[in-house]
Amino acid sequence: MIAVINCCLFIMEDKMHENRQDLKITALYCRLSADDELKGDSNSIIHQKELLQEYAYKHGLRQIEFYVDDGYTGTNFDRPDFQRLISDVENNLIGSVVVKDLSRLGRNYLKVGYYTEVLFPQNDIRFISVTDNIDSISEAGMNDFVPFKNIMNEWYAKDLSRKQRAVVKSKGNSGKRLTCRTIYGYKKDENGEWVIDEPSANVVKIIFNLYLKGYGQSMIANYLFQQKIETPNAKKSDKTKNPFRWSVQTITQILSHQEYTGDTVNFKISELGTKKVFTDTQPAIIEREVFEKAQLLRTKRKRVYRRFDEQALFANVLFCSDCDSKMYIQRKFNRNCTNSYVCSKSRLSSDCSSHYVNEKKLIAYVLKSINALITTDRKSLVSLIEMKKQLEAQKQKIENEKNLQNANNRISEIDKILINLYEDKVKGNITLETFQMCDKNFCIEKAELQKLIIDSSRQSVVINKQEVEISNFIKMLNKYHTPLSELTPEVIDDFIEKIVVFETEKINNVRNQQINIFYHGIGMISLE
Repeated sequence: MIAVINCCLFIMEDKMHENRQDLKITALYCRLSADDELKGDSNSIIHQKELLQEYAYKHGLRQIEFYVDDGYTGTNFDRPDFQRLISDVENNLIGSVVVKDLSRLGRNYLKVGYYTEVLFPQNDIRFISVTDNIDSISEAGMNDFVPFKNIMNEWYAKDLSRKQRAVVKSKGNSGKRLTCRTIYGYKKDENGEWVIDEPSANVVKIIFNLYLKGYGQSMIANYLFQQKIETPNAKKSDKTKNPFRWSVQTITQILSHQEYTGDTVNFKISELGTKKVFTDTQPAIIEREVFEKAQLLRTKRKRVYRRFDEQALFANVLFCSDCDSKMYIQRKFNRNCTNSYVCSKSRLSSDCSSHYVNEKKLIAYVLKSINALITTDRKSLVSLIEMKKQLEAQKQKIENEKNLQNANNRISEIDKILINLYEDKVKGNITLETFQMCDKNFCIEKAELQKLIIDSSRQSVVINKQEVEISNFIKMLNKYHTPLSELTPEVIDDFIEKIVVFETEKINNVRNQQINIFYHGIGMISLE
């Protein structure tokens, strides 16, 4: 009798559990990436929805709700609707998750395995992959072949990505443009070649001319607004609310386009390779010299003192040695009109000292240093600079190689740790919270190491640019044939990248102050 009662109770509990599950959502998850779209309709969102909906109706799954991520790769798990699905799972709102196949869930076997074998079972979720014939409540359940499917899905994503990157890299290295769209100022002819669009090209010329005259991006935007000149977006669409309202970002973007000099620029910001420039691939709108001068001005954030018409001579190049903050002028209206510069941070807090330097003495020191460069024999100067650069490059190369080796070794260690971590979670050796915390921390560390590898690889490009930089500096220096009697803003723009001021020290009752001058392209150099 007791056995019969227990059996009835068990059946009742099972029925109650089924009823509770019926009240929960049946999540039908669909995902489509750009690569899947190229294969035709079999993986389309519409096809996935029809397949999943038909399956749900045939198998008595109710309370269906679609979760759709259109245009997201399977290796990225920060998809909006996927994250919504996981949140609903953790909030006990979902009873079943149905996908077309395992690859729709994702293409990383460790993470897919975590969801299908850890998170879903812990939350009493029934998981179904239709075309893979996987149903977690069937007798076959999550069969032994599932991990291999996940590994194959991840391999497919990596292989496809590798092939696509190879195609893009080959195309970029051959000089073909990696962008299909023209930039503002150009249009395509019947052969698909870039040609000048005269109306918009004239606007580009106006922007560069105004910038070189001292207009800031905001002032240029206001000028174009007053002249009723349409923005690039207004030319593309009639729905723009204010067709004459130029943004600072648009002006900045136009000023940064090297393509206006007639060049094609590939791999500007890319892991596929270093920046590649192919000259004279289309008609130039802006002269190269004008563009380079604009870029030099863009690297310097000039501080304008509204109280005075005259701008401080060293306002854009003077820095504190201890905190790297800019140094700002202090104007004195005494008999001698003695101006000085102090660290900006020292004016706001006690974290740094003033690093006070007298403007007249600074002018005399900088003028003397520049005149020493002007009067030095050019061949001797080039030899000295090249020797200095070679020593710096050799030191940097050794450091980069060491950093690369350490980073690669650590990444290999992290990959092994992540696999062991996942196995420990499946076996129940660690809690879910511990697994999530460790997985997140190791993934962050791995991403930082990969960025370090990319930065170290790019360092070689910086080293290769040194010959060009030296050549440009000597070319600039050749404009000056005799020593200078006055230090002007133009001279500072030509010669100086930055000046670093140290705090004054008193040694044997003598006050000494170190000042380091860094010249464009060559850095610090001593001719004493």
